[in-house]
Amino acid sequence: MNSRKILFVAALAVFVFANSCKRDEIIIGQTDFPRDIAYILQSKCISGGCHNSTDRAGQLDVTSWNKLFEGSDAGAVVIPYRADYSSLLYFVNTYPDLGITTTNKMPKNGDALTRDEVNKLKSWVSAGAPDSKGNIKFLGNPNRKKYYVVNQGCRVVTVFDAQTNLPMRYIDIADATEQNTSPHMVKLSPDGQYWYVCFIGGSYIKRFKTIDDSYAGKIFVGNASWNTMTFTPDSKSLFAVEWPGGKAVKCDLTSMLVIDSVHLADAPHGCCVSPDGINLFITATGGNYLYKINIDSLSKPASYNQVAFDISGPSPSNQYNPHEVIFSHDGTKYYVSCSGNNNAGDLSVKVFDSATDNLIKSIPLNAGGYEMSISVTKNLLFVTSYDGIYMGTQGRVAVIDLATNTLHAEIATGTQPHGIAVDDAAGLVYVANRNVSNATPPHHTSVCGGVNGNLVFIDLNSLTLLDKVIVLSRDPYSVNIRF
Repeated sequence: MNSRKILFVAALAVFVFANSCKRDEIIIGQTDFPRDIAYILQSKCISGGCHNSTDRAGQLDVTSWNKLFEGSDAGAVVIPYRADYSSLLYFVNTYPDLGITTTNKMPKNGDALTRDEVNKLKSWVSAGAPDSKGNIKFLGNPNRKKYYVVNQGCRVVTVFDAQTNLPMRYIDIADATEQNTSPHMVKLSPDGQYWYVCFIGGSYIKRFKTIDDSYAGKIFVGNASWNTMTFTPDSKSLFAVEWPGGKAVKCDLTSMLVIDSVHLADAPHGCCVSPDGINLFITATGGNYLYKINIDSLSKPASYNQVAFDISGPSPSNQYNPHEVIFSHDGTKYYVSCSGNNNAGDLSVKVFDSATDNLIKSIPLNAGGYEMSISVTKNLLFVTSYDGIYMGTQGRVAVIDLATNTLHAEIATGTQPHGIAVDDAAGLVYVANRNVSNATPPHHTSVCGGVNGNLVFIDLNSLTLLDKVIVLSRDPYSVNIRF
């Protein structure tokens, strides 16, 4: 080869190398992904004309790190630190030993990702899915407003960022020795410092810090079917109720110990402490009444009051099945949801005067009432029901006008709605649809198997559903907000 050819080849090599390096910088500058992740997404997800800013197949755009975390039409596709709950990996993985695979493989009409590429994506997500500068999404804001959904079929709590309404973390709440337990309720203490979870078939109530969702201890309450929890307004005590066995406990949240307990008749379930911090109210699902107990007299049944729903006085009954009790914002009234018996009997919300415990009104519902949440700004009570068929789906949300104590509207939110929480500041109502019957086929499955549920949003102003459905893991059951 003569000297002229040698110089030409050398110049060409320099040109190619310079431009390939320039291309690297363009990709990284445009996407802010780490270089190896950028190459995978660019070559397999963007270049085919699918998940770019123009086409946004499935409403997913992966042209930048921030765009990726806007999610798809099914919600978040990447959960930092949780490759096992990141649906992006489900669709690009064709190797069963590396995790979940789906029949709807990505990229469409293109070569599947290599084993090395899948492993790189998986390792990246497990490390927090950082950008090219090492930033982790949703990290570093201790005052972040967020809300929590307990996934009863997966033993995890899904943590939502309230600004984007997307899942930002999945928190494991059961260890290898607790595989026969099922988390039933997630609830925040009034001071907003902790969230707690109780379990069906579990022996502990567990505590986590809201500042970073880290584990913060547990209370031994004995193995039972723990269904509901409530707190004193000062956040110093927690009460938990076991259904249907009837055990109720009072826990000191400083010592993290049970300090009082009792067994109650007629299958107690829902519980609530009055806003003045004096009385504990517990519904008796196998009766026509609820218990009213001074918070310091749990083990003193002789001092109890029982608030009956009819003139026959407190007695066993299968007519009402009272599920939950909550207080109005000003504490002048309390409301009890009744789910009846197999969607028959007394389907209603009962309104009581707090000062006298007199029944003000029984508001008929078209299906059994379960969980409740109040909008202070709209003076509305929202009640979930997963009984009966409404507008082609099993279940609905009833909306009650608290000024007139009448049924104002019904909303078909999805299949088997249960957990509900009103966010007045955001103008939204969060509704968890269990979907255990699979009447609403989910966008994807999860690491737990079974059928995924979802979270939907009611607009408080229009009382209509937003066009937004977030696929969650199996059996989302309870919702609570950190304001």
